[in-house]
Amino acid sequence: MAGVTDYAVGQVPGECGQVVVLYVNDNPDKEGDFTTALCCFSRENRADGWVKVVGTDWDDPIEANIGSGGIGLALDDSEQTPLGSFPITRAIGRYELPEVQLPYHQIVPGDLWDVGHTYWSPAFGRGEETTYNTLITESVGQETENLNEFPSYNYAAFVDTNPSRRPGLGCAIFLHVEDDDGDTAGCVAIDEHIMKWILLWLDPGRTPYMTVLYGVAAP
Repeated sequence: MAGVTDYAVGQVPGECGQVVVLYVNDNPDKEGDFTTALCCFSRENRADGWVKVVGTDWDDPIEANIGSGGIGLALDDSEQTPLGSFPITRAIGRYELPEVQLPYHQIVPGDLWDVGHTYWSPAFGRGEETTYNTLITESVGQETENLNEFPSYNYAAFVDTNPSRRPGLGCAIFLHVEDDDGDTAGCVAIDEHIMKWILLWLDPGRTPYMTVLYGVAAP
């Protein structure tokens, strides 16, 4: 499918050549659940229209789970999936993935993600360096997420929704593998086979982004 407009992929920079878009229906069902559809698009240059990229062995569009708090600003503890367009900067996973092009870290025992916004807020306010919203191997008392405990991180792409790493503005937002819990704490979760394919497709040289759109139909 050629000629998809910029409106359908969100506000990404001109140098962006790959985008993963999550479309969230603006009419939740009686249980309050939203219908979602995830699609991948590419373009060779800014003048070209976006072309949908589809794997050979899955349904299009892709079903996805979002945060239990719905969508919004995705501040810390909101359990919302962030609305907007954000760069995909790195990948992590529990398995070797030599073909991956993004900077990739294979998770090992002891790996943690620093989600300690309350702990780090005073230090950030004083202009001190923190490890908030980064991968660490040791806690100094802050809240962390153990990356070894969750199959969600079998394959995951980090979505940088808070590039200043300001505590409170949200952290640990990933496109990752779905698990049995359904709703997430703010991440976007999809089938593991498709997640692995997307990781291998993403190319840092093409400035990949992820967009979450509300009330826009998937093309």
